[in-house]
Amino acid sequence: MPAYVRRPHDEWLRAVLDPETIYNRLVLIRGDALTGTSRAAYEAVTDVLADWALEYPPNAAALAARLEAGIPARTVLWLGELRHYADADGGAGILDRLDDALEDEGPVVAIATIWPGYWDSYAAAAAAGLGAADPAALVGRLLAPLDVLAEYDPASHDPAYGGIVDVPARFTAEEMTAAADAGDPVLGAAVAAAGPDGQVTQYLAGAGDLLARYDGPGADPRGRAFITAAMDASRLGHADPLPAALLRAAAIGYLDDPNQADGWDAAPDSSWGLTPGPSAAGHGSAGYRVAGFLDQHGRRTRADQLGPASLWDALAAHAGGMNDRGRLAQAAQDRGLYRRAAALWTSAAAAGRADAASHLITCLGALDEPADAARWAVDRVSLDDPWDVARLLAALCATGAGDAVQALLARDPAGQVSLGNRWDVSELWRTLRAAGAADAARALVVRAAAQARLGDSRYLGWLLRALREAGAVEALQALASRVAADAEPEAILDVARLLAKLQAAGATDAIRTLATRAVEAVDVEDSYGVAGLLNALRAVGADEEIGALLARDPGRHVSLDQTGGVADLLSALQAGGADDAVGVLAARAAHEVSLEDGEYVARLLSALRAAGANDAIEILLARDPAGQANIMIWEDIAALLEALHAAGADDAVQALATRIVDQARDHVWYVWHTPLLTALRAAGARDAVRTVSAHAVIQMPIEYPENIAWLLAELRDAEATEAIQALLARDPAGQVQLDDLWDVASLLEGLDAAGASDAVRTLAARAAGQASLDDAQAVAWLLAALRKAGADDAIAILALRAAHDASLHDPLGVAHLLEEMRRSRAGDAVQALLARDPGRVVSVGASQPFRPGDQLALGRLLAALREAGDAEAVRTLAVRAADAGMFGLFLEAYPGETATYRFGRELDGTPSRPWSCSEPAPG
Repeated sequence: MPAYVRRPHDEWLRAVLDPETIYNRLVLIRGDALTGTSRAAYEAVTDVLADWALEYPPNAAALAARLEAGIPARTVLWLGELRHYADADGGAGILDRLDDALEDEGPVVAIATIWPGYWDSYAAAAAAGLGAADPAALVGRLLAPLDVLAEYDPASHDPAYGGIVDVPARFTAEEMTAAADAGDPVLGAAVAAAGPDGQVTQYLAGAGDLLARYDGPGADPRGRAFITAAMDASRLGHADPLPAALLRAAAIGYLDDPNQADGWDAAPDSSWGLTPGPSAAGHGSAGYRVAGFLDQHGRRTRADQLGPASLWDALAAHAGGMNDRGRLAQAAQDRGLYRRAAALWTSAAAAGRADAASHLITCLGALDEPADAARWAVDRVSLDDPWDVARLLAALCATGAGDAVQALLARDPAGQVSLGNRWDVSELWRTLRAAGAADAARALVVRAAAQARLGDSRYLGWLLRALREAGAVEALQALASRVAADAEPEAILDVARLLAKLQAAGATDAIRTLATRAVEAVDVEDSYGVAGLLNALRAVGADEEIGALLARDPGRHVSLDQTGGVADLLSALQAGGADDAVGVLAARAAHEVSLEDGEYVARLLSALRAAGANDAIEILLARDPAGQANIMIWEDIAALLEALHAAGADDAVQALATRIVDQARDHVWYVWHTPLLTALRAAGARDAVRTVSAHAVIQMPIEYPENIAWLLAELRDAEATEAIQALLARDPAGQVQLDDLWDVASLLEGLDAAGASDAVRTLAARAAGQASLDDAQAVAWLLAALRKAGADDAIAILALRAAHDASLHDPLGVAHLLEEMRRSRAGDAVQALLARDPGRVVSVGASQPFRPGDQLALGRLLAALREAGDAEAVRTLAVRAADAGMFGLFLEAYPGETATYRFGRELDGTPSRPWSCSEPAPG
């Protein structure tokens, strides 16, 4: 292997792999194909964990077996690409088991790689409100707690939590120099070949050779057909290894001459682009996966390609995994290929997939008589997953399949669904009630209540409410009694939530029982706990229990270590009319609490003022909180300034203002992007405002427009007129960098708001003639700022430049650019931009699921093109969007054609003729 140049992400990786950490952890290395993610893992593991065992389960089934057997301590579990496990049938659940296993004793380190696009997809799925068992959503929730390590100081992040290490796609200039000086001729040649683009690892891995062999001069058409078929199958949702039979059947449609397929066996002259994929048994090959770099290339360049009929026919015939069939069906549906989607969902429903059945029923809603198919599907699906059953029931109701609804209810879903995913159970309960199945809904919630564990107060609260609404009195009383008798009384937040829900359920006896237990259990020295319990008891009218808690004399016994908790307790006691306890606690607090945390001292001052504890306030102020508060935390200092001013402590305000001035004099960053200047002005410390402003103006680097824009805004809010003039005298408009157009636009707006017309003209002229046009959204934002500032000449220059040379890759950016050009009345620029055919040029997004951002962007561009009068571009883009999986955008763009496409469309784009769904053939 060539020499390895360590980069910043390598230090993070070594830190998180610290062998001295005794805890298990998951480390995710995020980066695109051929960026060196696996090599980074190899180098780090051999460096810091060389004496640990290494295990590699090749697929989800092997991982499940390894988890079942147990993973020994001091083991590195290498998973490779996480998606190969996550997207396999049952894979998400196996990863969930891995997550549980990482809670056991260790140390064990699990390491996986992930493409950024898949990370985005899993995260979007987790946020999309899907069921707890949905594979993509489940993986997204598992990954969500991981910290992005680059956002932390390596010395401050605990490696026990694992994390995400991002591997950049390009070397920086400094890293290129280090690589060139490493003394390795291979690495040196890669640096020279990569040039300023910095893609050294891609060159070393042969990315250019892969692309040349794929579609360069002299490329073998049969090999290219195999690779393209694999690319398309992968991007459409086939995650399992691709069977050779699938590839052979699919590739025929990619050949100009089908006779070229004669005689091929597996993958003619394409082994360079395909890698064998492990079988479910973990040995041998189940098929092929397209090389990662080519896979991503296909997703980028073929997102708006439907693929030939041979591809879809092969997928329908040979895709074996039910997860794959579900993803492929959704891909077909999203592209308007309803007939093909229905066939794939039918086969999955026949295998018992309730989620596929619900999609099938919804799809068949366009047909005249979906009742037979609905009844057929209901008889076959598994009723284990409450979310999937809920979605199926909702789909049946929406399509008016009443007989199928009754058939489903007759199978007793309330008695069969798993209760493990609690909130999915609540979704099924709501759906049953909406369907008029009150008895089934009642049976479900009674069953759930009988088996509920007491650790989740939110879920218990929902159960109490659902039982009350269902009229299940006995079950309600039983659950309320269990909650009152067995809930953890020291968990005050949970107690508060449960008391409120018990009150809503009318469970008076249970309230008294739980309240009494909590009063007896609460640590009277815990200020936060006592305050929270007092507020909860008062909310449910538990006066007797409040009296019992006050009898424990918290005002005298509570610890004063937590200043914020003391403030909360004072407020709770004052709200409850416990004047004696307020007096005792106020006196103690004034003498003893720590004054280091400015925010908590501010809260305490406010609580003392609300309680009328003036003597305590005087004692507290005499201890000099302005001099003792930690000056480094500006948010706390701003809060303390406000509280001191409200208390009329003018001397303390001035003392604290002096400390702020001293800090800002030595460290100008102290007031950057903070409200301290405004807080000083509001507190009446105008001399401090003038002094700090003057220092900031002198010390602020003049080349960064974001900082200058912020400082201008702060100076204006603080009414520091002299400082504003001093700042303008430094000529920021003529000196700031123009690299970030968003910041330049903000500075333009700030200069305009400050009335600095000469500076506006200077900056506008510079930006119009020199601004980078790589980011169309940023250019549009700059145009808007120029328009608001009345810089018409600059608008004309920048608009024409953008029309001819701006990047048209980003559809949202192009939409913003068109919109802003029209607002600015730059008609010539609009026409010049349209002449570049943006409908054909813009990216329609990589092929990934859960892409609401892509759809919104393309929808906005379609609207902008229509407003600009370019009907041809609208049609071109709408068709491309449909081919990329956004057929809904096409129908939105042409609502008059919706009826024409009632039965979907064919691969050539023509509307489908009426069709009906048929039961899959046996076997």
